[in-house]
Parts: sequence; structure tokens; C-alpha cells
Amino acid sequence: MKKTWKRLCTGFLALATVVTALPTTPVHAESKQYWTESAERVGIIEKVMNDGSIGSTFNEGYMKVEGETAYCIDINTDFKNGYKTRADASSRMSADQISDVALSLEYVKQYGEAHKELNYKQVYLLEQCVVWQRLSVHLGWQCDNVRASYDEIPKATQDEVFAGARAFVKENKGRYECGGYIYSGEGQELGQFWAKLNVGNAKLQKTSSNTSITDGNGNYAIAGATYGVFADKDCTKQLATLTTDENGNTDVAEVKAGTVYIKELSAPAGYKVDKTVYSLKIEAGKTATLNVSDTPKVTDTLIELFKIDMETQKDNPQGNASLAGAEFTWKYYAGFYNKDNLPAEATRTWVTKTIAETDSNGTAHYITKLADAYKVSGDSFYMQDGKAVLPLGTLSVLFVILIIPELWKNKSNQCMEIENTSYYSLRQIYSTRIFLFGLVDVILLTAFCIFLHGSLHITLLSLLSQFVFPAVVTACICFGLLCNKKNVNETISIVLCILWSVVWWLITANEKIYSVIKMPVWILLLGIALLILGSMIYRVLHDCTRYWEGHSNGFNDN
Repeated sequence: MKKTWKRLCTGFLALATVVTALPTTPVHAESKQYWTESAERVGIIEKVMNDGSIGSTFNEGYMKVEGETAYCIDINTDFKNGYKTRADASSRMSADQISDVALSLEYVKQYGEAHKELNYKQVYLLEQCVVWQRLSVHLGWQCDNVRASYDEIPKATQDEVFAGARAFVKENKGRYECGGYIYSGEGQELGQFWAKLNVGNAKLQKTSSNTSITDGNGNYAIAGATYGVFADKDCTKQLATLTTDENGNTDVAEVKAGTVYIKELSAPAGYKVDKTVYSLKIEAGKTATLNVSDTPKVTDTLIELFKIDMETQKDNPQGNASLAGAEFTWKYYAGFYNKDNLPAEATRTWVTKTIAETDSNGTAHYITKLADAYKVSGDSFYMQDGKAVLPLGTLSVLFVILIIPELWKNKSNQCMEIENTSYYSLRQIYSTRIFLFGLVDVILLTAFCIFLHGSLHITLLSLLSQFVFPAVVTACICFGLLCNKKNVNETISIVLCILWSVVWWLITANEKIYSVIKMPVWILLLGIALLILGSMIYRVLHDCTRYWEGHSNGFNDN
């Protein structure tokens, strides 16, 4: 009875061994035979079952195939030296099983290289144990905790290695290209497995394509650009996203070795989006850097003026007035400002002039822009793509005119004309002219009166009556006649001024007459002067535009 029971148990174990071995699939194996052997004994193995018991202990050998390291892949079968045939591991194992074993071995190999205190036999024992542990999990051997004897390798070391191997497998699936061979023949099967790192790093270095525009300008920033890393040239399979920092650098993105494609998704402040798709070759274990540059946003500059006659509202002026040669001062500020916070100093300044151009209809256009043909003076231009441009920022343009534009009377057309054209209305120009002339007159007359009063001891009343008053009346006669819209010869105005001066000199020379009329005349003249002053102010504010300026689009009517 005991013999019968023993034979049954032996048969059951044999059946279990067959069932739990690696599955066999009809495949084409290599015809070449490979010599396999157990080269030497490396240490004691304890087959710890999942229930905690030790199923068996044995002295494991160092397995080799044609002199190269191999591992036992069937813990339940004894090994015999001899020739075996080789097949790809994928014919007997799934990709997940292969990567599980291969990555576990890769971890132990790296661990052994980092811990030189372990000898080659100890490292091999650890490698063989992780192979059995992973296969036990996949094939149900129920010895997931098989280990080397603690006399061979300390428990702490083994625990660290086995836990590290499991974590390494989870963290590195997909990062390695895994494969293996299985050697079959008489006795135990052997396996060889490898895991080759199949990823590298991609990073990006971004710069400005035109640093002369962007350097020192807060409206441009390299930071914040985003780039997509794609597996295909059409950029439909995104693998990672790269974002630039303030220096234009990005973090690394780990991708599979080969060629990836990189495209800008969003540009940083002040730059145009680069639509180019770049290719980048990635080598396993290395970092590849793509150097790119973005084009800063700029604007072309052009001011176009149309010459329009103020009375006829046509582009054919009646007089000799011209917009050609008018000068503009351009002040560029590297930042966004308004009139309240505009810096005292501009970043760059230019002066340009207008040039007349005639279109196909014969209409004269007066154009100025930032280009050498129009430049009068100033800093160098900002250049991009061979032409002058303006970076992002604030631009102020000042039309340069004489402080007091010259006015003259066009007798043939019964109108007043301005020598230099400006953006300002005739009211503004004429009022400014009168104010500045009056200011200069007051300063000069005050200085003259102080000099006469101090040196010749002439009273202030005498100065007013004998000099200031007749001079003012003379000026009124002159300007009143010359600025009148009626044709008045200059000679007539001069003669009238001389006659007035003679009459007033005769009056002041006769003491009796002057004493009688002095006060009444002064009161009368003061009243008339006040009335005229009020009238002139009203006309300047109310009637100037109506008489001398037209109302049309593009013409200032202030």
C-alpha cells in the first residue's frame, strides 16, 4: 500500500511539473545546436513556497550557453549538460513575461555594478532568484519567494534587491526594449534575457531671431513658449510638452529612441508662432537639444499726407504751399506707456521728411516713413527682413514746424496762406503767432522803458504817451491793413503809419494841445482798445475757421 501511494505521489508531481513548465508552441527552432553547461557551483538556493515552507534546497550551478551567462527557467527540472536548440523567447512567453524577467535582471545587474562588495557568484545567485520569482508568479510555481541561503547573501541585501527589482519593473516598462532566447533539449531549459534602454531625452533651447529688437525690451519674453513633441510628422500623436523658462531652456522630455517631431504650440509674449515642424533624432541614453528661434512681432511705419487747399478743399493748392520736406520727429519707447507716464528719454529718436509722390491720377501724396531715403537724422533704424520696422512699444510722432509759421497774403486769391504746413489749425497758428509776438514786444518794451527811465529819468507816463502808444497804434494800422482780405498796397499802409506818427509827434510837441486832450483821449483810447481786444479774441475763437479753414475729412478743424 505504501509503495502504491508513493508511486501515485510521484506521478502527480511529474504531472504538476509538466503543467507548470513554460508552454510549448509548435515553432521553427534553429537547426544549430548550442552547448549548455553548469560551469561551477555558486551557492545554496532555498525554494521557499508561498505558504512559508521550504520545498527544497540545492546547490545551484552557474549556467552558460556557449560560454555566455544563462539562467534556469524551470526550477522543477534537473539540469544536464548537453546540446540544445534555440528559439526566440516570444514563441513561449508573452511580451509582458519577457519584459518582467528582463527588467528584473537589468535591475540586479545595475545593483551589482553599484555594490562592488558583492562577488560575481552572489550577483549570479540574485539574478537567478529574480528569474525564478517572476516566472513563479506568471506560471504558478507557488515559490514566489525563492531565495539564496542567508549564509550566501545577507537577508537585508536580498530583501533590498527583490523589492527594488519589483519597483524597477513597474517604473521602467516601455523604457527598455526587451527580448530573450530559450534553449531546449534534454533536461532543464535555459534562458537568456536582455533589456536595452530604448529612450532618450529631448529638450529645447529658444532664442530671439532678432536680438537687436528684443534685447532690453520688456514687451518681448522668451519664457512661456510651449512646444509639442510628436511621434509623427503630421503632429497628431503628441508625446510630451516642452515649456521655455526665462533663459529659453526647457526641461527634458523622455521619449523613445528614434526620430521625434517638434512644433511650437504657443508663442511667448511679443513673438510670432513658428509653424515649422522640426525633426530631432533621439539616441538611447542621451539628451538631444533642438535650437530654435522665434521672430519678434514688429510693425511697418508709414505716414501719408494729402495736400488740400484750405478754401477750395481740393488737392490742387492755389498758392505755393507744399507738404514736401515737412519734418517729423519719431520717438520710440521700449514699453507700453500713455502721455501721463511716458519716460523723459526715448529709447531711439529719428527725424524724417516727407517726399512727394504722384499716383496714376496725378494726385500728389506726401509720404514719410522710417527708411534711409526719408531720414534726416537720428539713431539707427530697427531692421527686420531688410526693412526698417518698429518693435512693440510706444511711438510718438511730432510734426516739426517753425515756432511761428510764416503767414502771407495771397492777393490773387484773396486769402491768407501758411508757409509751412502743419497738423494745427490756422486759428492755433495765428493765435500762437500773435501771443509770441506780443510776449516778445512786452519784454523788449519793458526793458527799453526801464533803460530810458533809469538813464534819462523819463517818467513812465511820458514813455507810454510818447513812445509805447504811438508804436502800438502804428502796428495796429500796419497789421490791420495787411491782413485785411481787401487788396491794400503795402505802400499805403506805410504812408498811413508815417502820417499817424507825424500827427502824434505834433500833438505831443504842443504842450497846450496835449494838456487839453490828454485825459479825454487816454480814456477814449483805453475804451477803444478794450473793445478791439474783446473783438479780436471773439474773432479768433469763433470766426477764424469759418473764414480761413475748410471742413473736410483729414483736415484739422480745431
